[in-house]
Amino acid sequence: MDESSNISPRLTKIKRGNPYSVPENYFEELPGRIQEAIHVQKETEPVKPFTFRFIRPQLAVAASIIAFAVIGYFGYKLIHSDNSASELTSGEIAEYVEYYSSEIEEDMFIEMLEENKLPEADYSDLSDEIITYLVDENIDYQSIIEIL
Repeated sequence: MDESSNISPRLTKIKRGNPYSVPENYFEELPGRIQEAIHVQKETEPVKPFTFRFIRPQLAVAASIIAFAVIGYFGYKLIHSDNSASELTSGEIAEYVEYYSSEIEEDMFIEMLEENKLPEADYSDLSDEIITYLVDENIDYQSIIEIL
């Protein structure tokens, strides 16, 4: 004990013993108080409808299946879109080539056409219209004959 008083004189001044006490008749009254609290809780707790308790899980499953189907549908549409907006008409291609004709080298353009091997267009039914257009644009008649 001498050694502990040297280490901490404050500890030696504290009284030994249990500073806590239990109120009188605490354990005799405890079961009644617990039963009373349970009874009060049951009275204040609202009663849920019987059917809603069983339908709620099925509604959650149905909602998740519908959400999965909607996400899958829009994901499929996004991946497999027909890209119709990105397809160019021949008129748009012609405008592009005409606009950038100064920047496009003729050899490069011919190589690209040969690589893609585009099918020959059939202009037999448009020959009269083509001749009229070329004449209107003041193209030499000999040039028109050479082209045809």
